[in-house]
Amino acid sequence: MRLRGRAGTAIVMLLLLAMMAVHLSLGLGISRAFHGDEIWTVNAILTKPFGSLIAFVLSRDNHPPLYYVIAKSWTLLGFASIPRVRLLSYLFSLLTLISFYLFHRRYRIVSWFAPCLLLATNPLLTYYAATVRPYALVVFLSSLLILSALTLRIKASSAWDQHDPALAAGEKTALQVIFYGTCLALGLTHYYGTLLAMILLAWDLLEKKISANRLMTIVTMLALLVWPILQTFFGSLDVQIQSNQWVKVVPFLSTFNNLMMAIFPLQLLSKQPHYIFSLALLIVLLLASLESISRWQPAAIVSRFRAISIGPIEYLAAPILVVYLFSVFADFKTPFSTPYYFLVCLPAAAVLFGILINKLSRRISPPVASLLLVAVVSAQWLLAVERIRLP
Repeated sequence: MRLRGRAGTAIVMLLLLAMMAVHLSLGLGISRAFHGDEIWTVNAILTKPFGSLIAFVLSRDNHPPLYYVIAKSWTLLGFASIPRVRLLSYLFSLLTLISFYLFHRRYRIVSWFAPCLLLATNPLLTYYAATVRPYALVVFLSSLLILSALTLRIKASSAWDQHDPALAAGEKTALQVIFYGTCLALGLTHYYGTLLAMILLAWDLLEKKISANRLMTIVTMLALLVWPILQTFFGSLDVQIQSNQWVKVVPFLSTFNNLMMAIFPLQLLSKQPHYIFSLALLIVLLLASLESISRWQPAAIVSRFRAISIGPIEYLAAPILVVYLFSVFADFKTPFSTPYYFLVCLPAAAVLFGILINKLSRRISPPVASLLLVAVVSAQWLLAVERIRLP
């Protein structure tokens, strides 16, 4: 009976995964004009060999080159048109959902259903799941980074499987390879990916839960600096930043709006009355976390930082906060942040959402938590359909 129950759960999860995959494919079935960025990207990867492509990206784009190299390889498989290169972004979006599914089944460190629904119905991810740009890859890599880091931290805080030490050591090594490899891949995909990786690596220099050996962390951090240095001294990073003059940002407010449009787009700073409902949803979620917030009394803060240890909620929320504060500072100097830059924070926000839904279920009732989840997902689905139909 127990085996049958597990098999039934797995079947239900796979069916739900298939439904979310169908939703993410909506953009592939809707006729949309080719965006200028898509035309530029596909022309670059079709007309230039690998070496020239990397040099071209170094001098002409404000993103690192990994996505372009992968997309170039994709076209060599016969997918040499904008609609077919869009399939690559869809593949990365599917891999994002699959990574949450695999980590949930293998390690049970996240509540799978709520995070996946928040991811799959996110309007920006839905749009970029059918767009020739690197953001679907950024979300996939950020998911692997967050999930592997959480698993390693939780395992480090508990007794690793003592029944088979060799297997446990192998799993730990595999997770570390995923973590450090994803840090490097993120840094070569988007500069906000570099920022997220640096935040987690810097914290682990103190905490040492990813790896007890600081050398690997330091080497990875130094490697992440290579491409920014190359693009600063031999490329046109400053020129590319200045080319974003079309971006209009009011520091703090617009930056916060951009962040929320990426991770929880129901909540926007607006005078429109229907956003009051969105604000109420956000407040309910925050209230559900009071159990964690209540631990942060002055004495508790000192004690926790002396031990250099924080819980999953703080670990997930801190990078989002740091990314936001970095963007606020940058926007003061040169307005440049846009909602899709903050997609790097979406996986961490999705896991947080799952944690808070679970807290609501325990502290209030499962029906209330389910109702909130349905309301959020339904609203995001409507926003996603609207976003897909835009240019």
